Amino acid sequence: MNTKKNSFARAFGALIPLTLLALLLSALIVSLANDIYAFVKKDSESTLYLSEPCSLDELSEMMRDLGIVKNPNIFKLYVISKGKREAVEAFSGEVKLNSNLSYRQILYELQNAQKS
Repeated sequence: MNTKKNSFARAFGALIPLTLLALLLSALIVSLANDIYAFVKKDSESTLYLSEPCSLDELSEMMRDLGIVKNPNIFKLYVISKGKREAVEAFSGEVKLNSNLSYRQILYELQNAQKS
């Protein structure tokens, strides 16, 4: 009977940390997905002005400071994964971006602003 209690306590003791880890990872994934796909983001427009092209790192940090993206590192990974690093780093000029845009829409706006 005592061994049954010990095995139950051991199983329950392992289940709690695993559940907490799963909840933490789920919250992180939901937060990242929201930033990438703009499911629920604040609506606030900002103007990004660059007098000359800059690096993807600098651009990502500027967009974080303006509230357009939450996580500049994830934005950089997204841009690189889409093969748009050179296009983004070539951007100079002015573009109005809204904080409720998805990363795909941000890339589209940067490329459109560069063409005009």
